[in-house]
Amino acid sequence: MSKPNRIDLRALDIGMLRTFDALMRERSVSRAAARLFLSQPAVSGSLAKLRRTFGDPLFKRTPHGVSPTPLALSMADAVADLLLRMGRLLENGHSFDPTSSDRIFRIAGSDYSSRLILAPLMARLHATNASVRIAWEPPQFHTLFERIRRGDVDLGCAPEPSMRSGLNSAVLFEEHFVLVTRKGHPGFTGHEDPLEAFCQWPHVFFGFRYPNIESVLEDSVARHGRHCLVRLSMPSFDQAADVISRSDMISVFPARLARLFGDRLQTLPLPVHLEGYRSCLYWDRGTEDDPGLRWLREEIRQVAHTAAEAADTLAA
Repeated sequence: MSKPNRIDLRALDIGMLRTFDALMRERSVSRAAARLFLSQPAVSGSLAKLRRTFGDPLFKRTPHGVSPTPLALSMADAVADLLLRMGRLLENGHSFDPTSSDRIFRIAGSDYSSRLILAPLMARLHATNASVRIAWEPPQFHTLFERIRRGDVDLGCAPEPSMRSGLNSAVLFEEHFVLVTRKGHPGFTGHEDPLEAFCQWPHVFFGFRYPNIESVLEDSVARHGRHCLVRLSMPSFDQAADVISRSDMISVFPARLARLFGDRLQTLPLPVHLEGYRSCLYWDRGTEDDPGLRWLREEIRQVAHTAAEAADTLAA
């Protein structure tokens, strides 16, 4: 495809630039379509226009998606910056109106955060006639903060770490841990040594979590000269709850989450000390004054506070 001598700016629109940015970030037409809440044909059509405008393929097909050409790579930062500046320009001097905005907000959070926050958040947005769209995705804790800084996600829900350079945060709720087993588990009838039973039965761990609760738990057990019998690592509390409810495996869950599975699991105190944690909402410092994100952060904080209080009331 030959490169035109001069780009006709009249051939460009915001939709095309958003398509380019989504393809750069996702490296897949299908994932870019999901990111933009568009159909795959719509994204392909926008890409075709981009190719004609720039006289370059921009993205070449690979066995696993698409790969940017050298020209696309050279354009990526400028397009991302332009979209950011255009967004700020359109909102400059104006309060954010969620009832007239079709903005897409990307939030990364665990299945626990989604259970506690997402349903009441969407109900709240519907009740207030907000027309914004929410794209919720897994947190990928080992890269979450870098993805927030790059602008791949707008907000992240995660346990409070010791380091968060370049990010701002707000506490959503505080949490502690409990032991969960299936109802009627033969090893936890109330007549046995709790620590002995805790170390005897196989555990489900969550190796993806940050900070690493499992290593802290192992250290606490080791101080008693014991160790946990780890047999399975899983990425999801929902999946773990299903396995635990149909086996003799046990695990350590956040207390409020454990109560949500009360129809299938029994909750018991931990036989060793394990510090609780604070769940926080994170965002890049450069977006602190973004009217839309400021509005959404406040919505999430209110929803999280109300949901945590409601869960505690039911447990009382």
